[in-house]
Amino acid sequence: MATPRRRLDREQRRTQLLDIGTQLFADRSYEDVWIEEVAEIAGVSRGLMYHYFPTKRDFFAAIVEHELAEQQARILDAWGFEGERRVLAAVAVRGWIAFVRAVCLDWLDHPSIPQEELRAICLRTLAGALGS
Repeated sequence: MATPRRRLDREQRRTQLLDIGTQLFADRSYEDVWIEEVAEIAGVSRGLMYHYFPTKRDFFAAIVEHELAEQQARILDAWGFEGERRVLAAVAVRGWIAFVRAVCLDWLDHPSIPQEELRAICLRTLAGALGS
């Protein structure tokens, strides 16, 4: 459902588009998300959407980047790291995030691995990075 057009500053609009995209990609496969739908939901033109993100790949990469800083805190909280252990684990998680970023971008160019397998690889790598 499209929202009424509202004037936002550049950073607010970009965040709005990323938030919409995050939800759509969480609910659907990469192929089933359409840039035009994101623009419609945000109440902006397709042209403005493409101004912020020239391609769907650029949009997806920006979503991955946007969500990773928040994910680091969630991961550390979920694993219960505190104090010095949290500081050390944060280093491992930052490294894992770089791994996930690279894997996701590679997958966009060569989507031959099923998403479920890609997710499993990433989770096993996180467990290894955290020593579990």
